[in-house]
Amino acid sequence: MISKPFSIVFLFFSFCLLSSLKEIVEHHPNGAPKVVRIYSDYNELKLTKEIGYYSDGVKEYQITYNKDNIKKTQMWDRSGKKIKIEDGYSFQVKFDDIL
Repeated sequence: MISKPFSIVFLFFSFCLLSSLKEIVEHHPNGAPKVVRIYSDYNELKLTKEIGYYSDGVKEYQITYNKDNIKKTQMWDRSGKKIKIEDGYSFQVKFDDIL
């Protein structure tokens, strides 16, 4: 049987390995987050996701990264309805301070 202290330590380290860091990099004039970047927190910080929001808090876009490359892009309109993105669609993102 596994001891209770060992179980607690195991759960703590498991949580730490799965944790991430969120950074609000841009705000709307009303103070609401405009762009949020999420980084993995394994051995080094890696950008894993960027989420853009409209000024009313509705999600505008989400870009998922894998090994520094864009893996998936999703977009929503102001009402929250998902917008279908066609193959070959180019999504303009400011990369000035990402890398």
